[in-house]
Amino acid sequence: MNYAIEFKRESFSHLTAMARKRSLKHKWLLVRSGLALIKMGKQEFCLQPNQSFWIPQNSLCSITLFPGTQLDTLDVSVRVRETFPYSAGYVTLSALSLAIFNKLAEVAPRSEEQLELLAVLKREATQIRPLFEPSELCKQLSRWSPQSHELDKEWHMALLVREAQKRMLSGGKKEQVVSELFSGDEQQCNVICEMLLGKTL
Repeated sequence: MNYAIEFKRESFSHLTAMARKRSLKHKWLLVRSGLALIKMGKQEFCLQPNQSFWIPQNSLCSITLFPGTQLDTLDVSVRVRETFPYSAGYVTLSALSLAIFNKLAEVAPRSEEQLELLAVLKREATQIRPLFEPSELCKQLSRWSPQSHELDKEWHMALLVREAQKRMLSGGKKEQVVSELFSGDEQQCNVICEMLLGKTL
């Protein structure tokens, strides 16, 4: 069922890289644990625990979720007549918004209580002021390359596997990907991919 407004909480045990596409709905994201990356244009924004981000409808973006990430998402359909922010960016949650996000995960989906909470959060969404300001970590992520060592090793490995997966989906040969990204060590590549993706390339 395609609801006008909907809340979901998802947990990602493996690295999940979603393809770049236009958002059909407004999205209000809140990371509970782990790390999420949102790529818009050439800039990649990172969301660490308790950080929130607004993605307007029709935004072209891709989302990457690192292993162990738990993500809350409020989806708002364009059928909803209220005016929502047209720009993407980080959102500072009000105490009320945070309390509602916390409560939404505890109540039954589509129950009267949840619908009441969603109505209040919808009103809160009309008042947020997203800020499109990349943090220092975002800048480090934007500078990342397979040869760089600026990031935490765990994050570097996740980005390396994401790059390998991207090259394979673009028609690259596994032999070449292993050679360029894993120094030709296929066993190491398989072990890392099994750990992060739950499968080999």
